[in-house]
Amino acid sequence: MALWTDGKVVRTLLLDKYFVDYLWYRTCEINSYSVCVIPAAENIENELSRASLDPNAQRFMSDNDVRDNSTLNLDRFIKVLHNEYTQACISKDDLHWIDEKNTRLIFYIWRTLSHLTLDHISNKMFDFDLKCEFLQTMQPNNSKKIVRMNDITNVKISTFLIVCCINRLRVSKAIKLQILDNIKETASYSLKNQEITRWLNKDENQKISWTFDYLLNIKLRYIPLVLPGSMGVRDDIISFFDVTRTFNEDSSKLITLTMKKSWSQRKYRDKNKDKKQYSINMSQDIGDILDELSQVENKNKNAIIEELIREAYAKRCSI
Repeated sequence: MALWTDGKVVRTLLLDKYFVDYLWYRTCEINSYSVCVIPAAENIENELSRASLDPNAQRFMSDNDVRDNSTLNLDRFIKVLHNEYTQACISKDDLHWIDEKNTRLIFYIWRTLSHLTLDHISNKMFDFDLKCEFLQTMQPNNSKKIVRMNDITNVKISTFLIVCCINRLRVSKAIKLQILDNIKETASYSLKNQEITRWLNKDENQKISWTFDYLLNIKLRYIPLVLPGSMGVRDDIISFFDVTRTFNEDSSKLITLTMKKSWSQRKYRDKNKDKKQYSINMSQDIGDILDELSQVENKNKNAIIEELIREAYAKRCSI
């Protein structure tokens, strides 16, 4: 658990970033810290040493194993929580099916965790346990908020964050693995749909910015998981449609259809912002004539009419 290097004791368990996240989170829970920000690597041991002297931490260690007569210090504190971690937590190997480069899948999982709710039930291992359930809408008291990982930051969404979030949940390892299995199963279906990704590929920069604002303004319960303008906005938008498709496919199709129409209208308005609409009565056969001219010239009807008017004006009215 500890080794000497350069005259200092190094607690090797603190080199495992997955365990350190769990260790500090549980420390904040045990000592009732209002803020839960993991100290920098060079400060974590000192902060844990101070935390282990807190009366709450001392009581936690004493109550954990009344037969243990060892000193209530940092080593014992780490030992107790590492035993808890070993029994209740998943590892990065349990996410071997996730490719870190597959950002679409990672964002899908991260957003799905915002739809995971937990209810208190009694449990012998912990003071309480949680019953998990996935709901259609993003929940205010979702799993990420419960474990204090709901804030939007510039931290890259990754498998590391996913593992840490799930491990912080006060549920058994079996339930955590079940959560992953459920997400894996739904992802295999929802991520096959390429409609949104193909649509975004054309005019991508314009569409991403516009879609982000569109989803917020029409109040579709789209809650961004990344900062506006960040590199992850595209994947975040796609994850909204993917997760919506998981819980309500008809709703996802309707949102997509409406959004595409709104984009086409916007492009049409931009294209014709310097033009004025006219209403003119003409003979009934003009419509058929315009259709034929349009096919022959491979031009739209507006362009043909405008061209004919300008040609007539140039011949008869210009000096």
